[in-house]
Amino acid sequence: MKTPLLTLRFALPAVLFLTLLGGIPCLSQAQQRPSREELTLKRKEYIREKAQLTPSEASALFLVLDELDQQKFKLWRTLHPLHKKIRQGTASDREYRDFLLQKAEIEVQNARLEEAFVQSLLKSYPAERVWRVMDAIHSFAHEHRPKAHKPKR
Repeated sequence: MKTPLLTLRFALPAVLFLTLLGGIPCLSQAQQRPSREELTLKRKEYIREKAQLTPSEASALFLVLDELDQQKFKLWRTLHPLHKKIRQGTASDREYRDFLLQKAEIEVQNARLEEAFVQSLLKSYPAERVWRVMDAIHSFAHEHRPKAHKPKR
């Protein structure tokens, strides 16, 4: 009867020790987010497979998509200072207002960029293929959105 208690007495500290050292891979890896490069490679492979692109089609598409991503990133980056103040709880009412208006304008600009991207793809690819690409882009974004941004159900 003392054996289970004795085992528990030594097992619990051992598990805690291994967890703290990262000795249990499933626990230590769960907290790590993939790097931007890893996520970009994963995204490209996902889009290529889901949209059924040939390697040459994928190569041409990703040149344009990378440019689009850079433009979108620059747009959203302009909100960073205000967003930081809001997260810290130091924003004034005026800064909240500015944030909301700028965010709405950025969403409009984002839509214009995406429309131009689609128009450029339609010049080179059939509409069904373009739809598959856009669907893959949005599916990947939805599936790989950080947990903090996922709606609670």
